[in-house]
Amino acid sequence: MQNPDSEILLISIDAEPAGNLSTLRSFGNRFAPLGLLCLAASAPDRIATLVGRDTAQFYDNLAIFGKVRAIIVQFNHPAAPEMSARLINRLRQQFPGAKIGASKQLQAHSELFDFVISGTGKTAVLRILRGETPLGYFDQPAAESFSILDVPTEPLAEGEFEIHPEKWLAGRTLEVFQPWLGLLDQSDCHSSWPGIEWLTKLLNWLKLSGYQALHFRPSGLSTEHLHELRSVMLNLEMPFAVSFNISEQLHFSRVGAPLKQIWLYHPNRENAALTLEKLAQIKAADCLPGLQLKHSDFALPAESSLINAVARIQCSDLHCWPLSDLKLVTARFWRRRFFARLFGLRSAAELIMFMKTSYNILDILLSSERGR
Repeated sequence: MQNPDSEILLISIDAEPAGNLSTLRSFGNRFAPLGLLCLAASAPDRIATLVGRDTAQFYDNLAIFGKVRAIIVQFNHPAAPEMSARLINRLRQQFPGAKIGASKQLQAHSELFDFVISGTGKTAVLRILRGETPLGYFDQPAAESFSILDVPTEPLAEGEFEIHPEKWLAGRTLEVFQPWLGLLDQSDCHSSWPGIEWLTKLLNWLKLSGYQALHFRPSGLSTEHLHELRSVMLNLEMPFAVSFNISEQLHFSRVGAPLKQIWLYHPNRENAALTLEKLAQIKAADCLPGLQLKHSDFALPAESSLINAVARIQCSDLHCWPLSDLKLVTARFWRRRFFARLFGLRSAAELIMFMKTSYNILDILLSSERGR
C-alpha cells in the first residue's frame, strides 16, 4: 500500500511513440518499472511509484498524494514532444509546489523539467528526502556503486505488464532489464551486474509477486554467469531466457534447463558472419536462438541468412521502421514457419500466445501507408 503522504513520486509513463508505424497495436512490450521500484525501496514510506498513461484515470490516481515535493518521470518509449509537454503541464497543475525532473538518459526534452539526473537516482532521492530542493543538474557522484539499490519487500502489484509473445516462456513472463541501476534500468549506455546474491533477492521477490518465468535483456550478464544464474532459477523452478549484444565476448556452452532461449541483439551487415556463428553455438547448446532486430542495425544483404538461422525474432522500435521493410522481414520469417509452429503447439497457453503472435503478424502485413 502506497503512502498518500509520500514526498517523492516516481512515475513510469507508457508513452505512445510517434513515427511511421505509431498506429500499430501489437501485443507485448509493456515493461514493468523494476528500476523505479528498486529506487523507491530506498525509503518506501516516503517514495511512491505510479505506472500509467497520459489519461484521466492516471490523473485521478495521482489525486491521493497530497504532500509531494518532487516528481521524477520516466518514459518507457521515446515520447512525442507535444505529449511530453502536455504531461508536464498537467503535473504542474496538479502539484504546483513540486519540482519535476527526469532521467537525462531517457528523456531528450530536458528543457521541460526543473532538474535532470544522469545516474541511478539513489543519491538524488536521498538528497531530496534530506530537504534539498532539486534544481538543474541534480546529479550523483560518478563513483556511486550501481549495485546498492534495495530490493522491494512488498510484492509487485499485478499490472498490465506483458512480454512480447515471441519471448513468452511460461505463465506470467516478465522482461527484466537492469533494475539494480534504478533510473538507468533501460539504458543502452550503461551495463553492470550486481552479483548473484543481490540478484537472488530480486528473483525471490519476483517469484513472490507471481511471476513464473523471466527474460533477461542485455546487461552486465556474461556467458560466464549463466551456470550460477541457472542454479538459482532451477531452485525457483522458473524457466528463463537471456539476451546479449552481439558485440560482447560470447562463448556459449550447454547450460541446461530451465534456460530455454538465448537472444542476440543488434545484428547487422558487418557482424552477420559472427552472428551466424553464435546462433549455431546457441543451437548446439540446446537453446532456441532469437534475434532482436532494430531498424538502425538492419541490412537487407545480411537479413535473409540470419532469419533462416533463428527460431524467434522481434522487431524493436516499430515507430522507426518503414512499413515496407517491416513487412519484408515479417513475411520472410513466417513464410515457412507459421504452420510448423501452429502444429507444434503443446498446450492451451502456447496456443494463446501464438494467437497473439498471429495478431501481430496480420497487423503488420495488412497495414498500409494510407492514413499514416
